[in-house]
Amino acid sequence: MYDTLSDALKERGGSPAQRARAQDNADAAFSVLDMWLRSGGELPAPWRPRPNPGGGGER
Repeated sequence: MYDTLSDALKERGGSPAQRARAQDNADAAFSVLDMWLRSGGELPAPWRPRPNPGGGGER
């Protein structure tokens, strides 16, 4: 889901119609990811906290 959203956000169009379609695709992909997260789905890997190997506490 994250990759689909990321790809949709990268879409560019030459014409206004292509740009509108790219925006609609990104909006739809975001909605799917939003529903996943709101239903208790796990965060996408790029958004997960990284472990602190030094154990120095959180900032």
